[in-house]
Amino acid sequence: MVVENDGLTEQLVDYTLGLTYESIPPEVVDRTKQFFLDFLGVALGGRAFADSSGPIVQGVGDLLNGQRGSCTVVGEVDRYPAHFAALLNAAFAHSMDFDDTHRAAIMHPGAPIFSTLMALAEERGLSGREFLTAAVAAYDVANKINRAIGEGVHKRGFHPTATTGIFAATMAGARLLGLSREQVLNAVGLNGSQAAGSQQFLENGAWNKRLHVGLAAHNAIVSLFLAREGYRGSVDPIEGKHGYFALYASKPLDAARVLDGLGTEFEVMNTAVKPYPICRCSHAAID
Repeated sequence: MVVENDGLTEQLVDYTLGLTYESIPPEVVDRTKQFFLDFLGVALGGRAFADSSGPIVQGVGDLLNGQRGSCTVVGEVDRYPAHFAALLNAAFAHSMDFDDTHRAAIMHPGAPIFSTLMALAEERGLSGREFLTAAVAAYDVANKINRAIGEGVHKRGFHPTATTGIFAATMAGARLLGLSREQVLNAVGLNGSQAAGSQQFLENGAWNKRLHVGLAAHNAIVSLFLAREGYRGSVDPIEGKHGYFALYASKPLDAARVLDGLGTEFEVMNTAVKPYPICRCSHAAID
């Protein structure tokens, strides 16, 4: 498939909105279910064992100021509004560095994706089929974007699980909310300005990294609700002159590669569950 840079964001949105459950092979559906279970497990572990979890729960509780919602947070009794539930679940899932990983994309797709989709699907009472279809599309969007970038985001000092993950979470979340194509494009355009996550946390082992992923899920939902009401976002946030590729990739890349195998090669099948709660680059040494 030969594709120009122009319209890449639109093509990814069209794919996300157009994917059907019936077109997804059974083994891909099963694999996605396994990753969702893995996400729930590592989120529960993060809530129970990460030092950062108590402070973030308390901080979000202070921000709520008595407000309640309908969405589940793993390991918590109380229900939360969708954006705060997504924030907490994503932060928990990434707190132990135990969440799933895609080698070629060099990112952890599940945490921002499942946190966003779980909150929105639960709030709207959607079916498992709708949830899984959105998740499959999101895994494709996130991993195919970052597969084309390779190490580029890291070399620029950013954290792609958050910076790339927000685009996938936004597109798939829009599908669950039933947004129009124009509304989705506005939401993704808004999140071109919210693709954030500096790797400066490496200097002292700070907790920023896990919060990056929480904010990606949170901000995806915020932009979706703004776009639903007509708030306009920028065009071409991924491939534009000052878009994601231009600002976050360390070298020129072939944007057409993002679309290679889209709809036929499902990236959830190229994603792995971690055996150890640590960067996958250390797994060989541990073995």
